[in-house]
Amino acid sequence: MRHDWAIERALCDAQRLLRANLPPRRSLPDDRTVACLRAVVGQNDVVRAMRQGGDTASAFVLRGMHRILHNPQYVPRAIISRLWEFMDDPALDQLLRSRRSGVTLERKLPPAL
Repeated sequence: MRHDWAIERALCDAQRLLRANLPPRRSLPDDRTVACLRAVVGQNDVVRAMRQGGDTASAFVLRGMHRILHNPQYVPRAIISRLWEFMDDPALDQLLRSRRSGVTLERKLPPAL
């Protein structure tokens, strides 16, 4: 379960970074976006989750993302384009949204004043 959380958090972070690179905002240049994505995917708990976690749909997406990010053939713009090919999938959005809603239900709320 802990592995699933690390994988889903990494995917949500990756989606946020990719969206920040979309026009007209483009708050991050391509090379900086790729560096940030590599940092997200390279975190110790995420790498451990990719290796030790189960074969879930979200784990396969993250493993594919890792492979694209570390392919020396691609320039940053090509990496971002390739990532959008499967990160912009409505099924992935639905999966992450349903998981997030389950997580928020399990959170302990602070005491009311």
